[in-house]
Amino acid sequence: MTFGSGLGHFQASSSLVFGGNNTGSRSETTGVLQGGAGLDVHIPGPIQRLKIRVEARDDWSAVAPINVSTGKTHQHNYYVAGGLVYGF
Repeated sequence: MTFGSGLGHFQASSSLVFGGNNTGSRSETTGVLQGGAGLDVHIPGPIQRLKIRVEARDDWSAVAPINVSTGKTHQHNYYVAGGLVYGF
């Protein structure tokens, strides 16, 4: 289990997707909360030090300056990953 906080900085591009200049707000620095959990599972077999890892995290922050009103004041950024762990 993890939990933490910090600062996040969003910086939007100075140009729009279809050309032209981005005249809206392009920069936002905000507080961020992070929470997550993970699991390591031992793999039975000839390699005793091998494990499978699965983890998920959520970063909760203010909305990035995308110059579109979504009606929301905060956003969630989810991260899910998996992999192999070899202990030595």
